[in-house]
Amino acid sequence: MSRSTQLLMLLLVALPCRVQRGLAQNPSAPPARRWEISFSAGYGFAGTRSQFEDVMRRSGLGDTEGCDLFCVGTISNPHSSGALTTGVEVSYAVRARWRVQVERISANLGETFGYHDPLTWVFLHSSVTTVATLAVFSLAGPLRIGAGPALSSVQVTRTDLPGGPGSRARRLGFVLLGSVVSPERGRVFAAATAQFAFVGSPSVGPFVGQALAGTATAVMPRTSISFNYATVHLGLGLRF
Repeated sequence: MSRSTQLLMLLLVALPCRVQRGLAQNPSAPPARRWEISFSAGYGFAGTRSQFEDVMRRSGLGDTEGCDLFCVGTISNPHSSGALTTGVEVSYAVRARWRVQVERISANLGETFGYHDPLTWVFLHSSVTTVATLAVFSLAGPLRIGAGPALSSVQVTRTDLPGGPGSRARRLGFVLLGSVVSPERGRVFAAATAQFAFVGSPSVGPFVGQALAGTATAVMPRTSISFNYATVHLGLGLRF
């Protein structure tokens, strides 16, 4: 066997070993478990409620009413309740530090209550369902950031009696996120996530409040309302 043939055989044997060792040390290689799925819940922050309160006030739905059930004194109107949000996230590691994530956020933006004397109420419940596709980058350790386009479905429903028609709209927007995921490579992980969803300002209404007795009415005109919102979520997930 010639010397050149011997060298070629040595190279053929050594090359796969060096490539395998290099891949093991290569930080750009994706993790063994590429898929992640998680479920989260938290609180939503939006200017929707204060905007509805301003419109109600201008529309005559800011009267004070007596409190007769499970409370004493009076109720100042308009006023609003809080908001709970939930999410489902599925992501795939395309590279060691890059993931593609698809998520669905169900944002309950709370309820706003207005009253016009006598006996005329308008209660508006707002919610947004956002589906987004994001590119997520691992900055350092458990810290991640991401951004991507989103489609949001806005719904405003009447919860007062006798009630009335609500409003629906769809808007294209985007989502920004920052999250801390730990542990980085365990099968089960926990995540803390802050997100901002740009939804835009669809027009909703008009909403007509009809008195329970008599013919009094209060009308909220059709108005552009910003449904942009932010969320803070805690979640649990699984890698596979």
